[in-house]
Amino acid sequence: LDAPCSGSGVLAKRADMRWRRTHEDMAQLVGLQAQLLDAAASLVKPGGVLVYSTCSIEVDECEEQVAAFLRRAAGAGFGLVPLAAA
Repeated sequence: LDAPCSGSGVLAKRADMRWRRTHEDMAQLVGLQAQLLDAAASLVKPGGVLVYSTCSIEVDECEEQVAAFLRRAAGAGFGLVPLAAA
């Protein structure tokens, strides 16, 4: 899932985004990411892999989003896999 995000990881290329994003935008994006992640999880076959990616460096869009997903019912049966093992 290449989730829509704040784009904070590409600000060097898109400096205008720094001034256009608000706290409300971030809250909406985090909510949308959670919904999309849950929906994508329902489409993964047993034994399959779900990859979640963003171009953000914001913790709430990355690490916290994945941790919250793993705590929700939709995340049951999923776990983290080191990139070298994938």
